[in-house]
Amino acid sequence: MRELDLRSARGERLAGVLHEPESAPRGLAVIAPCFTCTRDIAPVRNLARDLAEAGFRACRYDPIGSGKSEGRFEDATLSLYRDDLVAVASALRGAEALFLIGHSLGGATSLLAASQLSPRAVVTLATNARKDSLRRLLGADAFERAKREGSVPFDSGDGVLRPLTRAFCEDLEGHDVLAAAEALACPLLVVHGDRDSLVPFAAAEELARRAQAELVQVPGGEHLLARREDRERVRAAVLAFLARQG
Repeated sequence: MRELDLRSARGERLAGVLHEPESAPRGLAVIAPCFTCTRDIAPVRNLARDLAEAGFRACRYDPIGSGKSEGRFEDATLSLYRDDLVAVASALRGAEALFLIGHSLGGATSLLAASQLSPRAVVTLATNARKDSLRRLLGADAFERAKREGSVPFDSGDGVLRPLTRAFCEDLEGHDVLAAAEALACPLLVVHGDRDSLVPFAAAEELARRAQAELVQVPGGEHLLARREDRERVRAAVLAFLARQG
């Protein structure tokens, strides 16, 4: 494992970690974290380690304004997250196959970036591709107030107040992530816990149905998929899926 100084699409420094296998890599996996999260969130950190042990190069990184990366959180939009994922993956990829993996909003980011990166496959973890994703997470009132007032503070559950901006809300509403999933030119694996209180399992079912994707249910899994049994289930499902991609 080694630290990386990556660059956003606009030139800000993004703090990354690259996990490398002991032998010739089977591919490169770039893992995007969830909204407000860093590269150290459990499902991202654990899967990066598991992929490296299985022979893949795996990169996890802090989005702008989060963790050790430069930039301001309030400047972020889903479009910027997508552009930064494209920049990171483009800088790291070589001749090996590229795989995009994302947790929660990072899954939506991966689905949107796929049209530019042409990965071998995409994996989403606990992702809500519906347009109601943040309305469900933060409440319709906060969402509409942000659009009306320009910015409102919110707590995503970690006790930290952050600004939800009009730009983020309007940009999010401008994307059709389900349509992007339907248009994927590669296989998609949808992994979701059936006890996820932030993103209902029905959202995973709709994503899998619309994209004609494989759906893996994690029994008892919550949004962060942080239990040991969750990690084992995710690891087995993802590695089996990637192995089938050649």
